[in-house]
Amino acid sequence: MQLRRFITLACLLVFFAEGYCQADKESWVVLDQPDFTISYPRNWTLDQTGKMGTAFVLFSEQINSDFRNNVNLIVQDLNGLGYDLDKYVTLSEGQVKTMITNSQIIESKRLRSASGEFQEVVFTGEQGIFHLKWMQRYWVKGAKAFVLTFTASEATYDQYKQVGEKMLESFKLK
Repeated sequence: MQLRRFITLACLLVFFAEGYCQADKESWVVLDQPDFTISYPRNWTLDQTGKMGTAFVLFSEQINSDFRNNVNLIVQDLNGLGYDLDKYVTLSEGQVKTMITNSQIIESKRLRSASGEFQEVVFTGEQGIFHLKWMQRYWVKGAKAFVLTFTASEATYDQYKQVGEKMLESFKLK
């Protein structure tokens, strides 16, 4: 009984210190699709309407009236283009520089997960009135590119980074 109280107290301390308790698996749900799975907090809103070419968008709770931090997935057809991961990264980083106002790539590194090799790119920039920070992961599998993105306002990025990374880490290609 003492151990259970200690674990509960430790969990509460983690919750208050970091914004959520990792041991609370009940608060996370799984989106299971034919090509992938991803886990996300129950209090985030799932949108699968396909807006802006997305396979899904997960929205955080409302921070202000104009922007919600989010995680989204875009699947692009590369059939006949001859793109491998290296070519796709070059293309994507070029698009960041030309399409995002005042963009700055902070980090770009090659990593490996259960879903295979991928590129992680972290960058900042402006979209309209918003000062944003992104963490993107790119996979090329067969004739498809999978672009998984965590987007947050620069002001809240550090606060949401841990939960964003946890969602990105849970992503699995089938």
